[in-house]
Amino acid sequence: AGNVTVAGGAALGAAGTGGSISLLAGNAEGGSAAGNATLAAGATSSDSGVAGTTRVLGGPSTGSSGGVGGAVLIDAGSSTGSDGGSVKITSGASRATGSASGAIELATPNAGQSGQSGALRFATGSASSGGSGDVSIETGDSSLGKAGSLSLVGGSTDFGPHGSSIMLKAGPNSA
Repeated sequence: AGNVTVAGGAALGAAGTGGSISLLAGNAEGGSAAGNATLAAGATSSDSGVAGTTRVLGGPSTGSSGGVGGAVLIDAGSSTGSDGGSVKITSGASRATGSASGAIELATPNAGQSGQSGALRFATGSASSGGSGDVSIETGDSSLGKAGSLSLVGGSTDFGPHGSSIMLKAGPNSA
């Protein structure tokens, strides 16, 4: 089938800025609902087919030194009168007997020579008079099979006594 490409204009020279692309759903006023935005890859109904992949990529930096790759930002909507929107990432379900649902992997790539690999940070926001958010890490239950395990493993090193640490610390009560 045919492809569709939407591209912003390229920038030439040291001071230029490439063209942006904006896809916006319609706003709503009063009691009506604003429009949704859906980005979906193609489906397949063939037993030997593979459904399409959806990729969201930040722009690469191809300079030999000093350039920074583009970020990928996923922000839920804010609210001035109620709760803010949620971000939910769910892997694909499997309805076939003996098959697994899809995995979710959050990882930073390996570092370049003498560099440091990227960090992973999970944090909830602070609160002034209400409670701050909880962080829960859980594995699923199983009726007849093995329940999932939970592992916290610090990295190893071949360079002297500089192995990693694992620290669990409860917050103090200042009252």
